[in-house]
Amino acid sequence: MIKIKKYIVISSALFLFASVSCNYHKKSNKIENVSENLSDLQNILDVSKFKPQKVKFQHIYIDNSKGILAGPSDRFIQAEMLYDKKKIDSLKNTVSKSESNSQFMEINAFLNNWFDHKTSDELIKSQNKLKVYDDFLFNTSGNIVVLDDKILYRK
Repeated sequence: MIKIKKYIVISSALFLFASVSCNYHKKSNKIENVSENLSDLQNILDVSKFKPQKVKFQHIYIDNSKGILAGPSDRFIQAEMLYDKKKIDSLKNTVSKSESNSQFMEINAFLNNWFDHKTSDELIKSQNKLKVYDDFLFNTSGNIVVLDDKILYRK
């Protein structure tokens, strides 16, 4: 009985120690950046075929290469890319020939606290008729939504 209690106490202490060190690591390995610099976006996402006039994006990088259990690093990108009328009409035509992603219908996933009110309002107001597409413009595994004058991207 005493051996079982010792085992439980030691196991609990090790678990607590591992949890504390993992939480500390999670805080120190996350880099979050919001930018309006097109060249910075081009370093992360290949927009050369459909180069926007203006961008605003958030890039979150989580470095998992260090710590108790090292693994691959994670990247999350959300972008708002503004296009001229001719380009957005061409993109809408291309998108209309594609199938929307029926498994991903939650448009709220595209809402961000760094969007301006106009974009957020447009997204909410058009929510029922907007479609989410698998990204075929930038050659990633992300998703896109096409609005009146912009593309919203997330991965």
